[in-house]
Amino acid sequence: MSLINTIHDPNKYKNRIPTLSERQFLISMIHQEEEEVSSIDSQLVDAQRLAVSQLIVLQESEATLEAAKRVNCLMRVAFGRLRDTSLDIDSLGEMSATWKRPSTPPPQVAFDNLMTEKERLIESHSQSVQLSQINLQRAVQQVYQLEEEVESRRSILAFIDDSIRSLVDRRKQLSCQIDKKKDLIGPRRRIPAEVWALIFNEYIEEEEAVYENNQREGRAGYPTLRLSHVCRFWRETVQAHPILWRYIALPRATEVSRNQWERINHYRLHLGVSLPIAYIIPDSRGGTGSGLRLSDLLSRFPGFQVLELRVSRRNSEAEDLLASLNTSIGELRLIVMALKHVKNLQCIYVQPSIRNS
Repeated sequence: MSLINTIHDPNKYKNRIPTLSERQFLISMIHQEEEEVSSIDSQLVDAQRLAVSQLIVLQESEATLEAAKRVNCLMRVAFGRLRDTSLDIDSLGEMSATWKRPSTPPPQVAFDNLMTEKERLIESHSQSVQLSQINLQRAVQQVYQLEEEVESRRSILAFIDDSIRSLVDRRKQLSCQIDKKKDLIGPRRRIPAEVWALIFNEYIEEEEAVYENNQREGRAGYPTLRLSHVCRFWRETVQAHPILWRYIALPRATEVSRNQWERINHYRLHLGVSLPIAYIIPDSRGGTGSGLRLSDLLSRFPGFQVLELRVSRRNSEAEDLLASLNTSIGELRLIVMALKHVKNLQCIYVQPSIRNS
């Protein structure tokens, strides 16, 4: 088995312990990759700052482009109106050609002044048209340049965003590789999964013993569930050993809630054919009106190694539960409650044949 394959899938051979040279090689690779991660972090900071500045420039350029387009639109309207006026000016020129100059001096002076003003008007209008056309061309060119500038800024910003995504992906890839290598040289790699299961079993036994010694007061600890939520390796280890799921806490109720049903069924599925040690939590409550009967769920178990029920004079939950179960029970524990006036209590087991006779 090559080291490369082990790095690719460190959980493929759970008992594989790297040699000293392999550990040194892995430590060196981890150091190099951590330096690359640090470099990527610096590049990400610079790229993000650059992206922010480019975004500000892009937003300002877009705002300027919108203003330029508005000015361009108004100049087109003004130029159109000037061209419309040119028709009237041309008509005035043609009409003035038919005018006759008066023969008497006073009207001649007024006529000459009128013709001078007409020429000035024509010349002024012609200059205005030319200037308006130049300004319009300049505005169109400015809009074109701003559009190119905005497009360029967008391309730069898109390139920076792609670079940031590439850096982030590379960082995730490196972090994953570093975690795998650290897992290969970590302490849990030196301990086989079977040994972890033994350690978990001792922990569960201690937790359940403390809970039992405290008369099962308060909420159940569910140590197996807690172990399975620590990390993937612990979860896989717990799931691979059905014996760790043998302790099942049951609510003291005829009907259970959806969460209680799913939790108990979760234990059942992981137990497989193993028999559980099930006990009733005295202060627990079920889910009234849920329609999920505890007896229906317990009937799905192949049997019970130990079934611990609580009996009191105020309810018959234990009796109803036993009457509905057809599975085998290795040991039945009945905890009698609220019978302080009874001095001596005996439990007589009667065979069905004797009872029927």
